[in-house]
Amino acid sequence: GTSFKDILGEKSKAPESTDQASALKFSNHAVERMFSRGIKLQQADMTRLESAVQKAETKGSKDTLVLMGQNAFIVNVKNKMVVTAMDQN
Repeated sequence: GTSFKDILGEKSKAPESTDQASALKFSNHAVERMFSRGIKLQQADMTRLESAVQKAETKGSKDTLVLMGQNAFIVNVKNKMVVTAMDQN
């Protein structure tokens, strides 16, 4: 069989697909906040959030606040990383 080290080496050399490069990531902190605050995102919400981040990127933003309904997300635009999430409370 193939060792973990070999698989890891192959994956780290493989170029990212455009889907992975444009997809948002969530920090551990953001995931914890979303869970503790009961914030759930549907696919349509993810699409809206990704679109807002892309728009902020085209305007040269480094960090942005995205308001969606009763929720707010702070996103590091360069890394496409949701840093934290808040609800109306």
